[in-house]
Amino acid sequence: MGKNGEAESTKEGEIFMRLAGKKIISLVHHDFEDLELWYPILRLKEEGAIVHLAGEKANETYIGKYGVPAISDYEYGSIKAEEYDAILVPGGWAPDKIRRFPEVLSLIQSMEENKKTIGQICHAGWVLISAKSFTWEECNEYTWH
Repeated sequence: MGKNGEAESTKEGEIFMRLAGKKIISLVHHDFEDLELWYPILRLKEEGAIVHLAGEKANETYIGKYGVPAISDYEYGSIKAEEYDAILVPGGWAPDKIRRFPEVLSLIQSMEENKKTIGQICHAGWVLISAKSFTWEECNEYTWH
């Protein structure tokens, strides 16, 4: 961002999008925290990122805690870490479900091993801890500071 939160320009009339061409996968399941899923996704897309949703099943409609729907593009097991630049795990009650899928834990571990960006919000730390990518203390530090 440029001064006063304005988008940066490379030349007159051209807007620079900091995440153009970057691919991000976000995990979803029922009872996700609506704003913790959608607000980051919208902001990432505003910066040019390509964002996909992965759920237990592909093309499934998942409902957030406050009734906002999200349709998965892919199922957890079909996601390959090398195809994405980052992963986003929203909070809510969904992380308690998401962390029970071995393919999700393997994905998180692979993202960590390959030094990919891992974003987690609030209760999403459960997923990272279950994947043994972070300790409770590390997730608590990132969540609260």
